[in-house]
Amino acid sequence: MVRAFTIVASLFFCGSFLGWVMEVFYRRFVSHRKEGKWINPGFLTGPYLPIYGFGLVGLFLLKQYLLPLFPDETTGTVVTLVVMALSMTLIEYVGGLIFIKGMGIKLWDYSDQWGNLQGIICPLYSFFWAVVAVVYFFLIDPFAVRWVNWIGSHMESLFFIGLFGGVFLVDFWNSVDMSVKIRKFAKENKIVVKYEELKASVRDFWKETHERAHFLRFFHVRDFRENLSRYLKEQDEKYKRYKEEQSRKSLTRKLKK
Repeated sequence: MVRAFTIVASLFFCGSFLGWVMEVFYRRFVSHRKEGKWINPGFLTGPYLPIYGFGLVGLFLLKQYLLPLFPDETTGTVVTLVVMALSMTLIEYVGGLIFIKGMGIKLWDYSDQWGNLQGIICPLYSFFWAVVAVVYFFLIDPFAVRWVNWIGSHMESLFFIGLFGGVFLVDFWNSVDMSVKIRKFAKENKIVVKYEELKASVRDFWKETHERAHFLRFFHVRDFRENLSRYLKEQDEKYKRYKEEQSRKSLTRKLKK
């Protein structure tokens, strides 16, 4: 039981950290919303993204327990890869939905992507998850298996996992405390706070006050409530511009007729 917990916990924390690193570089160099600067992604303060932790655990378990169920290796590989991709998309959807329904926070937004579902998942990013599944299946899994075997035979590693877990839980608790403030604000104003746009608003705050933005302690500003109010005002202005644009387009279509 302890060995199984140690293995799952080590995979979770390793996946969370590696996913964080991947997101940092993706947002810096690849994303269409890149801003030419290093951005700390995710909801937590520290260098970890739990969605990737759950993802790595899921990929590992599927490769180890689903693949052997198929006598034909080719069929087993194809089915396992499909299930892996779907599982990653499901994890992303459930995680996004929990924050929207429970906290009034939208951590990411795919509303501008074709075929999106509630702005949480979309075909494009499901394809990216499929690529991640293929890379894991053929390249990463052998290293993950060796890592798990090493962890299982060195139980002293449980100390470091516990230490990492303690830091993670403290960070999670502080982040939840912040999310309660955001949830209260969202409920009062009957909105869903888009997390990335809120970050952009806070970054503008740092620029205007000529203060240096903190890479990790990003939201620890003097008056967080003031930043939320600023965000709401920006969203109202954005909505007004959208309605005006729609009105102009509608008028143009009528005139053409």
